[in-house]
Amino acid sequence: TQMDNPDATINDIYMALAKYVPAVSSAVGGVPTFDDADRYNNLNSLVYRNGWGRYHSVYGTSWLHSDIKDMAYFYVVPLFDEIVEEKGGLK
Repeated sequence: TQMDNPDATINDIYMALAKYVPAVSSAVGGVPTFDDADRYNNLNSLVYRNGWGRYHSVYGTSWLHSDIKDMAYFYVVPLFDEIVEEKGGLK
């Protein structure tokens, strides 16, 4: 692979990291990551929403995979605050 090739260009290495590594690794959401059940959150509960700015024709107003980054901060502020202050200890 490009990762083992000493003559690989930086673009070859970036391509390998972007395509090959995810293809051979498990999805993070596929297995439990915490032993403590309190660490899991139902993002579809109203606790994590400040109104909601999108309606999807199939999923309605459910959280989608990338909503933490795709939705405006106004809508995801409760989850963002929890990550920063409580669970992430970033503040």
